[in-house]
Amino acid sequence: MTSFSHEPELKLDFATPNDARDISDIWYECFPEKFLKKMFPQIPAVQQWWDDANTFDMLNRPAAKYLKVTDLAANDGKGKIVGYAKWFVPVDGQKPDFESRFPPWAQDSNKELCERFFGHLMLERRKSLEERQHYYLDMLGTIPAYQRRGVGSMLVGWGTNLADRDGVEAYVEASDQGRAVYAKHGFQPLEPFTIPGEDFQVTCFLRPAPK
Repeated sequence: MTSFSHEPELKLDFATPNDARDISDIWYECFPEKFLKKMFPQIPAVQQWWDDANTFDMLNRPAAKYLKVTDLAANDGKGKIVGYAKWFVPVDGQKPDFESRFPPWAQDSNKELCERFFGHLMLERRKSLEERQHYYLDMLGTIPAYQRRGVGSMLVGWGTNLADRDGVEAYVEASDQGRAVYAKHGFQPLEPFTIPGEDFQVTCFLRPAPK
């Protein structure tokens, strides 16, 4: 665990469009796997695609809830975003939206690989949940220096507490790196899978509705 010259002061809040670049920076820092960089090269045009996609969802999609954890004591008290999450929450009168997770892929992304990978995730989620309302943890990232300090639990717990309040399931896909925090919050692993020809394994996790 990284030591700090200050005592971290962590605060959970909703992210805003002004945080879009910090969020995409965290995504690239948290997910260094070659497979993911193959889909989304870390170049200005693709990172701008992430910024634009996240900003659009914050402003236009009521079901998309972006959260951030800020260390208020970092940067000599100026603060620093150290983790974020994107949850899709149920909206009254609307069925779960499985298909419009992303806008059209960035010009410089690997569009074919994106379609195969995220298409498979969509099918697995639909198969597991059918048309049942649920909370979907779309993205979660904590910068490495702040991992195992409760940042992930703050972000996950926000959604699972609401799922319990509403009496519905929660769902997430993750690499092995996230298994511990999801297990801690009651998620149960389903069958892992890999995309043929790619060295990257993902496990889908389903959290049952409270009884």
